[in-house]
Amino acid sequence: MRKARIGLLLATVALCAGVSASQAFAAKSATLTVAKTSVGSRPAVFVDAKGTINVLWSSTAGEYFTLKYARKPAGAKGFAEVTLPNVPDTDGETPFIYEPSSGVLEIILTPTLDVYGWRSTDDGASWTSIDASGLNALRSQEIYVSAELLKEAQGGPVEYAGSTGYIGPIVQLNDELTGATTLASTVEALAGVEVARSADGNTFVLAAPSEENESGPVKLPFQVNSGTTGSVEFPCPGVQSLAAAQSTAVVLFSGCGGTWTRTISSGGAIGPLVKLGPAPNTGHEEGVNGEPFVEMIAERSGKLAAIYVVPGGDLAVAHSSDGAHWTSGAGYVPVPEKASARVATDASLSTGAADWLGVSSETGSERYAIELVALSQTYKPPAPPSGKGIPSAHHGSLGSIAAVAPGKIALKAFRKTGKVKVRVVSALTESVSAEISVSRTRGNTTTDICSAGVKAKLKAHQAKTITLTCAVSGVFVIGGGSQVSTKPTDAKKGDAVAFAFANRNGSLAIASKLG
Repeated sequence: MRKARIGLLLATVALCAGVSASQAFAAKSATLTVAKTSVGSRPAVFVDAKGTINVLWSSTAGEYFTLKYARKPAGAKGFAEVTLPNVPDTDGETPFIYEPSSGVLEIILTPTLDVYGWRSTDDGASWTSIDASGLNALRSQEIYVSAELLKEAQGGPVEYAGSTGYIGPIVQLNDELTGATTLASTVEALAGVEVARSADGNTFVLAAPSEENESGPVKLPFQVNSGTTGSVEFPCPGVQSLAAAQSTAVVLFSGCGGTWTRTISSGGAIGPLVKLGPAPNTGHEEGVNGEPFVEMIAERSGKLAAIYVVPGGDLAVAHSSDGAHWTSGAGYVPVPEKASARVATDASLSTGAADWLGVSSETGSERYAIELVALSQTYKPPAPPSGKGIPSAHHGSLGSIAAVAPGKIALKAFRKTGKVKVRVVSALTESVSAEISVSRTRGNTTTDICSAGVKAKLKAHQAKTITLTCAVSGVFVIGGGSQVSTKPTDAKKGDAVAFAFANRNGSLAIASKLG
């Protein structure tokens, strides 16, 4: 068994629960906390047919991981932990939970090569261990079950089950966890990324790009059942997710500043490229989350649900009944500042019904909170405030904030007072910082002239005018004492002026100059 690697498993995503999709926020959103823990693990979240929210996560017992479970029935005020019997060291692996029949829940965990299972027949109120020796015996056929690769499907969960976990047979586990049926096989050249099974019984495999490519179009190979193969093309490299509807598979893709979908029919026909909305580029410096992120599931209702990160680190949600026509939510789901940097790697969309995103947030030294965000909770990105009274107004927006600043500043007045007015608005009630810096570049040398920064408390959708007084950063000795100059008298025509407005979404930049 492996000792807990607490320092390597940080997941600092703190998320929130809430109100209807059409309602804009008037205050900071409240988090729905499941439990406090000593490990920042990626939780597994499942909403069953009765509306009970089931959450699994890792904690520590001494030097090893243990598996925790909590449930919140529909109408309950909070979560109640329920003990699972005979839990092994989880090794930090995310488990799989699903509902084979109404009121019956099953958990599968594969911390090593062994499969462990638990079953509840009372909607999660109590649990018993499942004898999974039948699945473990399938190793002689090179079938190795991995809970982290399992996907929901009619008839039981499906996954890659080869010796590598990515190449080999696609199998479907039965509800008793005594065996698995081979649905399809993949050729060794088709290194799998994801597998999905449609309601009409077709098995789809999506693979990694056939060629490494840092720019330009990429092709993702796919296979349907054991015969049909092909590739689905997207405009540039990115990240992808696969799910299947009634008879069609859908690839959700994020890259090139956009989020896209394409369908794959059971016969291998590729649907047109559909753009859902914006997405950050890899390495994007604006916003606290510069990584693309997508996740998509087939809900119990048969509809597809997709989430993806937009510039600034917040989330957008979209739904579809066929994978070709999508309806996006009224706005963005807000992600607190401490959460955004790890959404791309440490968030999990609830299965059964895509109502929640599960995360763990850092609350202290090696202390975390397992939390949920309601995907129905959104805000409408604000329009930039009026530029009236702002000379040569330049506008900008990022996530929940928008701002306006002068595009050209009168040199004479600036040298006299150093004062500049800007205006900012937020969709949320929150604190926003505003900064100004003036500099001059000659050749390879940049000289800082002056700078200033203030913090302002904003009320939701109420624009606020902020005065920034640019001060020389140097300290001058005068008669044995010292003082800081507050008049940037060294400023010259053409000097570059940079404004920055920062909140939970990161930093929004607006460029200007002295004239």
